[in-house]
Amino acid sequence: MTFPTLVAFVRELENYFRPANTRQDAAHKLSILQQGKMTAEEVITEFRLLTSQAGYSAETPSDHMHLIEKLRRTLNPTLAKKIMLDYNPPTTILGWVDRAILLDNQYRQTMEVMNDGKKKTNYFDSKKKEKDPDAMDINRPAPERRTLLMKKGACFKCEKTGHMAKDHDEFERKEQEKKRASTRRTETSTSTASKTPSKPTSEKRDIKRIHALLQALSTEEKEELYKLESPEKEKEKEEDDESDSDF
Repeated sequence: MTFPTLVAFVRELENYFRPANTRQDAAHKLSILQQGKMTAEEVITEFRLLTSQAGYSAETPSDHMHLIEKLRRTLNPTLAKKIMLDYNPPTTILGWVDRAILLDNQYRQTMEVMNDGKKKTNYFDSKKKEKDPDAMDINRPAPERRTLLMKKGACFKCEKTGHMAKDHDEFERKEQEKKRASTRRTETSTSTASKTPSKPTSEKRDIKRIHALLQALSTEEKEELYKLESPEKEKEKEEDDESDSDF
């Protein structure tokens, strides 16, 4: 058996395990490259390697514009915005690289001095913290409970019917408004009732007082009161008496 040399063996091995399309693979990695928590120097080093593997050149102004656009998307939005809003923004890819490294280093050094070793956040990292998909949701009901609530058409949060979990906040707001309106109506009706005198009770009290006064009158006083109250009846009585006497 004839074995190849070590150099030929390595070359043949690299050919076997080399990606099918190196340029396309590098271009894809470049399109998804993001700075994140990396420094500008670290991400630009990766950027240069991928642009070289993808075969991008920086010879004409259009080539520079193409690479600048890709670098702008790679850098954190705040850092890219500071470069674009500069008094004299760079027009070449090399100028963008130098400006990004300079601004990033200045910021990091400033934060180290101001925080004096305290925990600091990356000003240029504008990505929001994503929720851990593996984190346990302690407020999430058990599968059996969820199935029962789904059959009832109830909310997963408050377990009340008439709304879904996504509408829970709006439902609670409307319920609070209904309670406040009901409380206001109750207070208004109570206040009105307290200001309006109780007519039947007042009339009963007056009748009792009149009855007591009548009981205290003598027979003569009662007759005089009767005459004052019904003079016409008294006159009719006298006429009847006269007619009876004539007859």
